[in-house]
Amino acid sequence: MSKLWWRLSEVSPLAEHAVHTPTVNNPAYLLRAPSAVAALIWEQDETGSETLRSNGSPGWHDETGQLHRAHALTWQHPASGTSGVHDHADPHRNLVLLKVRRRDRSIHPVIDTIRYGVKRKHHWFWIDTTRWPYAYGTADHREEIVPAEATWIRSEVEAPALERLSYPAVIADGYVGADGVLPRFTRDTVTQMITDLDELNIHPATMLGEFPTVAFHGDIAVIFWQQHSLSDERVLEIDRCYPDAEGLYAIGAYQWTWSITRRR
Repeated sequence: MSKLWWRLSEVSPLAEHAVHTPTVNNPAYLLRAPSAVAALIWEQDETGSETLRSNGSPGWHDETGQLHRAHALTWQHPASGTSGVHDHADPHRNLVLLKVRRRDRSIHPVIDTIRYGVKRKHHWFWIDTTRWPYAYGTADHREEIVPAEATWIRSEVEAPALERLSYPAVIADGYVGADGVLPRFTRDTVTQMITDLDELNIHPATMLGEFPTVAFHGDIAVIFWQQHSLSDERVLEIDRCYPDAEGLYAIGAYQWTWSITRRR
């Protein structure tokens, strides 16, 4: 796979923080760029996960005192010990400069690309690790799920997001992501999921926002989630899933935790 993928809804606030804080903090080991340049620090955390965080100062911390990070959602292949992480040239770190323009003036600065993606209601931010300078962009759906050399086997899977209802699928043999297997489904199976979710969402015992909803817009499966508070209720589009070359849908990949159904 050539790209690393992050949720745009997690990356955008970090980028805005870096751009709008009074100063930025580029440690000495990251000084490939002037210290006054706003950037996202792209690095691996202690677990080996690819993360992005703001270099803005004062830093942005969560309620536990930890710096906010966006984690790339990528695959692992436990049997071989391989994963979709990037081999960083500078001790596991790079800077993603937000406002610097490339020599190719047709390539927009990263912050403009992120803001345009948000405006277009995109869901993903990606960096192509095989190109230098790194290519980047946003998308309304995720194109790459596992490496092209993955083999697919038939299985039956379930997910808590669908009340553990099970469905026939093909799964990437030996690959995991989002703490579960990575399946693809036929359109007929996705249609059955839509029916099941509609029934779950109208059930009297179901709380608002407990389950997602899915609807077909043409050939595209669009995933929604109801968000509610004491004063507001909204239905948000959280992802889109396009059919692949075989007409299959990797719906919920890297968002729902799919596991192989273990029948008693």
